[in-house]
Amino acid sequence: MREIKFRGKNLNTKEWVYGDLLQWNDGETAIGVHGQFIDDGYHFNENYDKTPYVDETTVGQFTGLKDKNGKEIYEGDLIKAPSGRIYAVIFSTWKYEEKREFLKVIDIYEHTGWCISLDGVNPCELLDSEVCQGSIIGSVYDNPELLKGGNDDHT
Repeated sequence: MREIKFRGKNLNTKEWVYGDLLQWNDGETAIGVHGQFIDDGYHFNENYDKTPYVDETTVGQFTGLKDKNGKEIYEGDLIKAPSGRIYAVIFSTWKYEEKREFLKVIDIYEHTGWCISLDGVNPCELLDSEVCQGSIIGSVYDNPELLKGGNDDHT
């Protein structure tokens, strides 16, 4: 079973923080270290006020996978695959067709899960081990320019 954890950019320092995701009814979002702010699993302790608030638009979940350098892959990461293509990691539903000419059948598949995307929005295939053999080179939040233009040469 994979570890469930998140990351987000601290609103004050603009640094990435990692840990458990907290979302309140007033729209505030924070990320804290597991066990840092909850003692018994239910009640906040004195460290509650030290939990950093994060920009909700930058929150991404850990995929459970690592790149070739052993770095954890999160939603929103940009990965340069061995092919040279740059992909964004997204959580989405991916649909594809598989034609079986000899049976005259077209199977339509739909998967919801970790996908890769050339534009950061539209999934093009599932996140797989070939892509994980690449390196994380940034994120869609810190380096959006990396998704523009560089993928056309590697079809």
